[in-house]
Amino acid sequence: MINSWKAGEFKIGINMAGAISAGAYTAGVLDFLMEALEEWQKRKDAFRKYLANPAGNPPLAVPLHDVSIEIFTGASAGGMCAAISSVLVQQDFEHIRTEQDAQKTGTNNIFYESWVNSIDIRKLLRTDDLQDGQPVVSLLDSTIIDSIAATALTPSTPVPRPYISERLTLMLTLSNVRGTPYQLYSDPNAGTEEFVEYFGDKLRFEVTPDGTTSTPVAKPLPAGKPGRLAWPLLQQAAKATGAFPIFLAPRIITRAVADYDTPPWRSLPAGPDKRTVEPSFPPGMPATWQTLNIDGGVTDNNPFNLAHDFLVSHNPKAQDSTNPRDPREANCAVITVAPFPAEDKFKPNYGPVANSNPLKMVARLFDVLIAQSRFGGESLELLTSGISFSRFTIAPSDDTHLPDGSVLMCGLLSAFGGFFERGFRAHDFLLGRRNCQKFLMDYFCLPRGNPVIDAGLANAGQFAKAIEDQFFIDAPNDRVAEQAKVWMPLIPLLGSAAEECASPVRPQMTSDSLDEIVDAIFTRAKGLKSGLLANAPELLRAAADVALSPLAILALKSKLRKLLEEKLCPFVEGQTFDDCAKPEQ
Repeated sequence: MINSWKAGEFKIGINMAGAISAGAYTAGVLDFLMEALEEWQKRKDAFRKYLANPAGNPPLAVPLHDVSIEIFTGASAGGMCAAISSVLVQQDFEHIRTEQDAQKTGTNNIFYESWVNSIDIRKLLRTDDLQDGQPVVSLLDSTIIDSIAATALTPSTPVPRPYISERLTLMLTLSNVRGTPYQLYSDPNAGTEEFVEYFGDKLRFEVTPDGTTSTPVAKPLPAGKPGRLAWPLLQQAAKATGAFPIFLAPRIITRAVADYDTPPWRSLPAGPDKRTVEPSFPPGMPATWQTLNIDGGVTDNNPFNLAHDFLVSHNPKAQDSTNPRDPREANCAVITVAPFPAEDKFKPNYGPVANSNPLKMVARLFDVLIAQSRFGGESLELLTSGISFSRFTIAPSDDTHLPDGSVLMCGLLSAFGGFFERGFRAHDFLLGRRNCQKFLMDYFCLPRGNPVIDAGLANAGQFAKAIEDQFFIDAPNDRVAEQAKVWMPLIPLLGSAAEECASPVRPQMTSDSLDEIVDAIFTRAKGLKSGLLANAPELLRAAADVALSPLAILALKSKLRKLLEEKLCPFVEGQTFDDCAKPEQ
């Protein structure tokens, strides 16, 4: 809930799209954003103190408008980042600024610990989940996810921050494979064909100082009180939104039937004058039911609308369900962090006949479904117009690229590559910081004449002109250059945040490390065999025994290693770009 909306305050919603291992990039973006806000706030506090009692030499005069993060939304790995953000922004933590910092372990930066130091393919290939006859629920061992969630989503003593809402809202998308039933017609003897199921789902949380929430649909997260109220539910929801289908364990979440008084396709509860559709649960349905959930990105991988509609619902200047877009009037924005806006570039020489092969089509279908759930076509026109200042996107950008033209190291192996090497994840974390710095420096701005900017300058009194002269920047693009000559950053870069984030060096993984991973894959395969094939036909079990015999494994290991070398090229020890196959054009 947004308690107030002052004239000199700009509200922010942060939306985090799906990313798989590139959650490391999103974490880096958030790490820098928090650092920039911290550094600016310290100087605002000192300047305001001087203005209230002007004695001695004045400190640095800085812009005095305010920003406030009101909501985090996310799906898949982005949902896990959003959940971690709701904890981390409430406490002090060190920032990972340089290649040297990136070597650290055991930090109190749970972004970095979760996405760089803790998660790794070797841990995902263990067999801890198969001990004591436990059934197979995923191809990878998800117990490391349990461990990360327990650590990252346990809040410590909160540190109040003026730029974080006291009642911070969090929304995570889920894919409920059990489905929520709805009846098309009010026929008491309806057949199966008169029902539909809706599989998209979400959970809403609210950080609260007193355990109460602003709306019944929000689950309370009492600040600094681990284990209380909805904190255990948040851990389960974070694991659920990131449960990549088949590879990671699905998650059971007990939900109140009342949660569905608002249909799951609605961003927010409908007003009292609007009709809602109730689920068609069977008679005698208890007050709670168990849902089985997988990756929220399957049904909504880029939940921009959740953040957008939340801001609209509180914005006194919203019209026609839209926040002000004109830079002279904008008073809020949704910033989407999108590690993978696209899977690959358009191929001018694409061969439809060659790609009609069923095996190629299966692989492509998987890419299509994931990519389409990431794409908000309805926002593309506004994002590319250059004149809408109520929505922004931070996407990977660098001077160097992978052989296929992409940027993120974590994008290797269909976005699982980051799990293979800590250095890949550290690189993308640092790149996220660099890209966020560039975004804040050149694009996240408003012109003189906007009420937010003007109110901040008015509060600076006699220092207003000096602030304007020192902090003004060029218009972010030619399309809005005529609207104003003076533009001001919404989050000025000061202190350590003003130091340039260097472009990180692309690392290689060692040959021994790749051998270790290949061995772990076959160890995991052996562990899965008995559980997966316990009730399979004898012929299939016999075939599996042959496939996993010592002689067969020796041959398969060689082939798998060669395949991984090709897919990871040129980032395995000893490789160069000349060793890599040229991507299809």
